[in-house]
Amino acid sequence: MIMKNSFFSELREKVCVITGGGGVIGSSITRGIARAGMKPVILDIDEKLARKIAMEIQDETGADVLGLKADVLDRDSLESARDIIHAELGRICFLVNGAGGNSPRATTGVEAMDTAGDVEWD
Repeated sequence: MIMKNSFFSELREKVCVITGGGGVIGSSITRGIARAGMKPVILDIDEKLARKIAMEIQDETGADVLGLKADVLDRDSLESARDIIHAELGRICFLVNGAGGNSPRATTGVEAMDTAGDVEWD
């Protein structure tokens, strides 16, 4: 099997949405995505933070960065953000789901593996 070489240039101008993009991890990911020439969109429940981080990254990198309020637990909120993204930047190509990463409530219940390797969820 022949593998194709991949280059960051293939990512240029692609729209990537980062949920929880206002957080430490999300904003770091957004910076890397912007430096690769992509058009990142920060979605965060805190609109002021999303816009502030987006402007900082745009100033640092020169990339088109959009910061929007969105609640990943609210479908209408996500659909509204999607419509704005499509209108301002184009089709969404990638999603990085980082929402809730700093919240203990964002984790799943206890997992247990049985001897057959099946996962049981509480």
